[in-house]
Amino acid sequence: GPIPKEYGTSGLTILKLGDNELTGGVPDTFADSNIVTLSLERNIALFADEFDEEGVAKIPDVIYAMPALEVLELANCGLNGGLPALDIDADFLNLRVFDISDNMFTGQIPRNYGNLADLRVLLMANNNFEG
Repeated sequence: GPIPKEYGTSGLTILKLGDNELTGGVPDTFADSNIVTLSLERNIALFADEFDEEGVAKIPDVIYAMPALEVLELANCGLNGGLPALDIDADFLNLRVFDISDNMFTGQIPRNYGNLADLRVLLMANNNFEG
């Protein structure tokens, strides 16, 4: 089933929902939440509704808009296509851990992920990056 939208407005700071059968994407209420740790790994069906017009399952825009986010774990979620470049002045300002391992991302890794000031752990293994 879906992630309850109330989780985004409840004051939660840590949300670990890995290894479930979640569907319906990440609720829009997460955009201005206090969530510091978001762990959704191994929920392949969660992002099935996030496909764009070219059939690419991408990281939802709402995740980029989470101001308190420090730990993002999206390993093995069936994400694919190119990894978008970041707006360094707006996206992931506090991110320390970023795990997108075991997905199907392709193309080159945007250089500006290395410019995230607080990033300490970057896990991108087992994708199809090149270059």
